[in-house]
Amino acid sequence: MKTSLRIGAVYISTIIGAGFASGQEILQYFTYYGWIGFLGALLATLLFAWLGYQIADLGSKLGASSHKGVIMQLGGKYFGTIVDYIIILACLNATVVMIAGGGSLLNQLFNVPIFIGSAILTICVAVTLCLDLQQVINVIGSVTPMLIIMALILAIYAFMTTDLSFSDIGALAQPDLTASPNWVLSAVLYVSYNVIMAVAILSVIGGAEKDNKIAAMGGLYGGIGLGLLVIVMNLGLIVKLDKVEGVEMPTLLFASDIAPWIAIVMGLVIFGMVFSTAAGALYAFVCRIVKPEKSSFKLMVIGFSVIAYILSFVGFSKLIGTVYPMFGYLGLLLIIIVFVQWIRHRKLDTPEKGEKIS
Repeated sequence: MKTSLRIGAVYISTIIGAGFASGQEILQYFTYYGWIGFLGALLATLLFAWLGYQIADLGSKLGASSHKGVIMQLGGKYFGTIVDYIIILACLNATVVMIAGGGSLLNQLFNVPIFIGSAILTICVAVTLCLDLQQVINVIGSVTPMLIIMALILAIYAFMTTDLSFSDIGALAQPDLTASPNWVLSAVLYVSYNVIMAVAILSVIGGAEKDNKIAAMGGLYGGIGLGLLVIVMNLGLIVKLDKVEGVEMPTLLFASDIAPWIAIVMGLVIFGMVFSTAAGALYAFVCRIVKPEKSSFKLMVIGFSVIAYILSFVGFSKLIGTVYPMFGYLGLLLIIIVFVQWIRHRKLDTPEKGEKIS
């Protein structure tokens, strides 16, 4: 149980970064639909849980040291290669978005220039990834409990202090500000983008766990946790829908309303989530290029950290609103492949115990 929960925490922390913890992703994919957005959040919960279970289970069975073995097993040479390249690009993109988000966050919290804030996060990520895998897992998973606590506090506060009625919220819904034409597609796109990241990190984490049942339950717990956090965050945002439009970090706005020191605490928690997602994404990206035990691994980490830092100047909100949906559509291919294989119940040609797939 303990190992499964740890795997689940890594799953949550890898996906929940600046966009989620700040409230920006939830606004664009769920809240702006109004009350119907809660059905989207429920659909996302089911998909996160099911996909987490399948991916972690397969990663463990294959003893995968990167996502490539899992993807090739699922999609075969043709589709597997396509999805492999999508994942590689998505991991680099997620790193860029998180670095941009870290710079915006420190700017809003402490008035630190964005380029300096982004540089601080980049250095933290690069240093962390020069550690071994177990240390990376511990660092990435350690910030999840704090986010859960803070999300609950802010949601309860927002619900208790809202001035909006049920009908007011319906009137304030703005589907034209969402990331897709309808709530079903929005929920699926949200999961499909994030599942790209899930495959990248869960394949490696699952591969490090010999008992596939423990790994699979970790993916299931993490998926349920992700969904519950989406639902809770959406509740807090929807009852304050009249105040959050156009705000880059809505959760910080709520925290500031409670007390200035709460805003600082929440800001640090968000920074921790930004850091964990950036670290997980960049780790999965570099692992696909070079094995962690190779001497060139650290050099690659530093090099791509610098590249991600430079690309981050496109801007946080712009990246979430444009690049995320694009990778969401690409990620649909991965969900379809997993679903088809699940339906067919294909027997895996599992390697001998101890044999690794890169």
